[in-house]
Amino acid sequence: MQDKNGLPTGYATSILQAVAKRLDWDIDIRYMPWLRVVADSKMGQCDIAYTVLKRPDYEEFLVFPRNWVLEQKNVLVVLRTSDLRFNGNLEQFMRLHTIGLYRDKAVDAQFEKLRRAPWARIELANDPSQNFAKLFMNRFEAAIENDMTTVYEVGKLGRLDEIEILSPPLNITPAYIVFAKAGRLANSINEFDAAMDSFMRSDEVRLLNRQYFGALK
Repeated sequence: MQDKNGLPTGYATSILQAVAKRLDWDIDIRYMPWLRVVADSKMGQCDIAYTVLKRPDYEEFLVFPRNWVLEQKNVLVVLRTSDLRFNGNLEQFMRLHTIGLYRDKAVDAQFEKLRRAPWARIELANDPSQNFAKLFMNRFEAAIENDMTTVYEVGKLGRLDEIEILSPPLNITPAYIVFAKAGRLANSINEFDAAMDSFMRSDEVRLLNRQYFGALK
């Protein structure tokens, strides 16, 4: 996430900055598209990346710490005027409605199977911002995104009152702050784990939880 001045912000960013301070690491956080993050990680052009789901293909070039930074909820997002509902049966929902998501969006194995079905109607976007722009233009009926990115992206547009996040979530998946194997900090994972454990027991993380997760209620 970025603030109004283009500087990094958000829950995972705040945690990374706090843990880095405990380790006396001087970090420079740069916001960029996920495909660029992947490329830079593989080439050792960055040391840390976040937030990342633990997948076998990512483990080929990334080192995952012991603990995740947050549990990411992938959800269906609809316009409040649509009156659409979700009972937890994704196949049934997708047979009835069009879906939008960005190209590199990882959901789960079930969705990957369903999206290849001949009846699936999927609209792709380049990034989350474009995906929600298409939702507001009625290019499809439901967007797939994680809940915190939804609040952030739609909040930037000032249109949170125009959407509804459907329940239940499609899945709840741990997301990590990770280290590039080709980077300079790949061997510092144990130090990071110890500092993260200490931070997660602090009052500081409880304040962050109230600040960020309160916006999802």
